[in-house]
Amino acid sequence: MSSDRRSDRRPRQDEKRNDSDDRDKEDDHSNRRSDPSNDGPSRRSGRNSGRSNDRKSSRDDEQSSREDRKSSRDDEQSSRDDRKPSRNEGQSSRNGRKSSRDDDQPSRSGRKSSRADEQSRKEDRKSKMEGENNGEDRKSKSSHGDNDNKKTDRDMDEMIETNSVLAEIAEQTCRYGDCLMFLSEVIHARKCLSDKQRDMFWSSFRNQTSSKRNSWRKSLELERNSDKKEKEASAAEYRNKLSKKIVTNCKSVLTLIDDYLIPYLDDSSGHNEKSDIVARIFYLKVKADSNRYMWEITEDKQDRKRYENEADKSYERAYDKAVREIGPAIPLRLGLALNYSVLQYEVLENKDKARSLAMKAADDAEPEVDKLDKDDKMASESIIASLEHNIHLWKHPKD
Repeated sequence: MSSDRRSDRRPRQDEKRNDSDDRDKEDDHSNRRSDPSNDGPSRRSGRNSGRSNDRKSSRDDEQSSREDRKSSRDDEQSSRDDRKPSRNEGQSSRNGRKSSRDDDQPSRSGRKSSRADEQSRKEDRKSKMEGENNGEDRKSKSSHGDNDNKKTDRDMDEMIETNSVLAEIAEQTCRYGDCLMFLSEVIHARKCLSDKQRDMFWSSFRNQTSSKRNSWRKSLELERNSDKKEKEASAAEYRNKLSKKIVTNCKSVLTLIDDYLIPYLDDSSGHNEKSDIVARIFYLKVKADSNRYMWEITEDKQDRKRYENEADKSYERAYDKAVREIGPAIPLRLGLALNYSVLQYEVLENKDKARSLAMKAADDAEPEVDKLDKDDKMASESIIASLEHNIHLWKHPKD
């Protein structure tokens, strides 16, 4: 029991001791907190301050590290800023490379420019080739033009020859209107007629017009001598139709003479002077004959006066030229004297001049007739006979 009590006391003592120890500890603790000079508290405070210093130092380190990182970021930013000009320089260098590539043709814009340059060179080559081709084309066209002109000349010659042959056939078959039509094609193409063609021209015109003139005279006689008014009216109507046809034929011939044949003679360069003189006399004679034929069938006084003056003027010019230039027995001069004397007698009613003109022409021609060739001699003798017939008629006119 006592031992138990002791043991109980011991714990109690121990508890007391522990309590006292606890109080001591508490006092110590309170003392440490109240007395900073106490070693124990100072160690704690040193430890605490060390920890706080460590924490502060770590915070400072962290702050410095953050500042370092910020500084490094600033450095990086500045380095980036420093690199920006280099990029611009790189851009400028790339631009420099780009401009150099314009010549070397490696970049897109360089390729575009190079394509443009190449296109320009191609166009230059093309224009040069086109210029050469145009020159060749001009030469070719010139040669073609020469060939076309030669071909045209050949075609023209063939056409003239064909129409000349057809005119000759038409005259021989008494198709005088067709003969004049074929000869008019020759005149339009060549502006002149050969000696043979002139003979066909006059023969066809005279025969075509003479037949109508004879029909016109017959119609006039029927009209005047008819006992019936119906027949008289029909004859007058038919005569008017014949008059229109004669006027049409005469004016067609005058157009050919005035617009083609005489103007061709006026341009006398390279012509045969003797042949031109004969041709001019011939055309003036035909012109005078045409106006005289129209005077015969025209009833209008003004038209008759105009035809009369034109005929007289053309006959006078032709006859004066014939007397100076060609022999008295030539058929052309004799035929001109015959027709001119008829104009004087029938149209101008100058009978004395008509008789003297006819007599002189016949007298001058008779000694020279035998010097002509066979064809001209026959033609001249026929004309002389007509002159003598008129002279006899005009000396003893019928009442």
